[in-house]
Amino acid sequence: MTSSPSTIKPHLALTVGVTGHRLHRLQSADLAALRAAVDATLANINTTLNAEQRKYQKLVAAVPVQIRMISALADGADTIVAQSALAAGWRVDACLPF
Repeated sequence: MTSSPSTIKPHLALTVGVTGHRLHRLQSADLAALRAAVDATLANINTTLNAEQRKYQKLVAAVPVQIRMISALADGADTIVAQSALAAGWRVDACLPF
């Protein structure tokens, strides 16, 4: 059985980019508190997107929400957020300079 174009639903997806200070610039920061804040923010994004998928279930595909993080993976904020994103089950794409 094939679907007609009118029955194809888009997947709910979000891409988040991150950049921030290098680790040496975060010396005065409470890194544990920073990681906890990042974890809470990513969890809030997950919760919100899943709620929106339920709210608009007639309009979007019934597949897991696709969330990805884009980062340059510099030592510091970039890697802190990327590690949290991976732990949350997000896809992480790295933009590496050449």
